[in-house]
Amino acid sequence: MIFYYKITKGEHENSCENVMENNLEFVKGYDKIYVVDSNGEEIAEVDYPEVEDNVFEITHTYVSDDYRGMGIAGKLVKMAYLDIKDRGGRAVPKCTYAQVWMENHVDSETGELLDEND
Repeated sequence: MIFYYKITKGEHENSCENVMENNLEFVKGYDKIYVVDSNGEEIAEVDYPEVEDNVFEITHTYVSDDYRGMGIAGKLVKMAYLDIKDRGGRAVPKCTYAQVWMENHVDSETGELLDEND
């Protein structure tokens, strides 16, 4: 199953504002979410394969140089984490970015997001 999540300027605030002007599209597959720009080029991705029943490893996060520092990686990891959680799965961060993001945004005891607005 694939769904499209379009964001445009005004739907998100702060550092992502410049990116939103480019009408980025977040495309979700079963174990990957990627971002395409208005030209249809893939500019970012997060991979989270299911390695055991209901255990997903967040193995890779990438954002193209032109789009770094705009909050896209955080959005991708959050979307992956929420997708895994919605499926009743457990997220195991393997890439450094996902490890740091989860340390800062997920309660280690409850597994809940510390701030839904992050």
